[in-house]
Amino acid sequence: MSISKALVEDVVTGMQTEFGDFGATTLAETEIGRVENFISTGSIVVDKVLTAGVIGKPIVPFGRIVTCEGKNQSGKTTTMIQVAIEAQRFGVLPIIIDNEEKMDKPMAVDMGLDIDNTIYTSCITVEETFEKIHKLISIVLEKAPDKLMIIFWDSLGGTPTQGELDDSGGTATAARVVGEELRKAVVRLKRTQTCLWINNHIYRDPYIKFGDPYKPYGGEKPQLHATWRIRLTRAGTFKEGGTVVGSKIKVKTLKNNTSLPFQEAVGHILHGQGWSNAYTTFDLAKRKLIEQVEGGSTKASVWTTPKGEVLKWRGWAQFEKIVIPHPEFPELVSLARDAIPFGDDK
Repeated sequence: MSISKALVEDVVTGMQTEFGDFGATTLAETEIGRVENFISTGSIVVDKVLTAGVIGKPIVPFGRIVTCEGKNQSGKTTTMIQVAIEAQRFGVLPIIIDNEEKMDKPMAVDMGLDIDNTIYTSCITVEETFEKIHKLISIVLEKAPDKLMIIFWDSLGGTPTQGELDDSGGTATAARVVGEELRKAVVRLKRTQTCLWINNHIYRDPYIKFGDPYKPYGGEKPQLHATWRIRLTRAGTFKEGGTVVGSKIKVKTLKNNTSLPFQEAVGHILHGQGWSNAYTTFDLAKRKLIEQVEGGSTKASVWTTPKGEVLKWRGWAQFEKIVIPHPEFPELVSLARDAIPFGDDK
């Protein structure tokens, strides 16, 4: 038996008459599941992991929640700043809720963040954080209804509930409060196309003998409501001239509703500079992973640009001096992005 088109139209019309535009529509006409606005993270490694290597897939999604978790010194705040810089490049308003009050302002400036056009605030409790999130959204919508915004919360694991401060609740109470507040926030974030980026700590659960032994703070609700769940792990350091200049960071998606999950790759954070696409490109060339670059390893690396110019370098210092300033350097970065291997750095 076929479904009457007139019946479908009558149901939709009746629901919209009673409840407005959000009453009902047909599944064909709805935009559910579609990411309307998105930006890059600023890192070719993080972007490739989040898109599973597919060019054109949404990266940082607006109207959604993103959780970025990891241990201390795993690059969570650095990644947050990098995304904020990308947001400003596309005219998006970045708002930072720094509850840990450990924001390194000079480093943020060195990385390229326009601090004069970045909103900054701090909160004492989880309840106050969500109260400010709702107020910030209301003010921006009133003054600039079409302005996209991304709100960074650094961090959930460093923010107690009012009950914890009053000694009337523990971690179970915190999970309940976070869950209740996220349920109220998720719909508004979607309808206002606001991205909520939550940094979070993880801890080792001694009772888990098999599988992933690490758990994030705040219970399961942040994971449930997130479109992405990213885990950052410090995988070592790298040196130049005998001096440690940065950290290797493994990026893994534990949840990804816009692409394939459980992808991982290793990138480079230069101390004081953030995620370095240049150093990742240099490293991949040295390891002979970029097909278009000859040499590498213990030999000098040689790349012939698309316009036929030959660039030759040995070591990071020459790469900085010769390759990075070259006008065709973005072409090499693009080749490096394609060459980034998934999995642990071997």
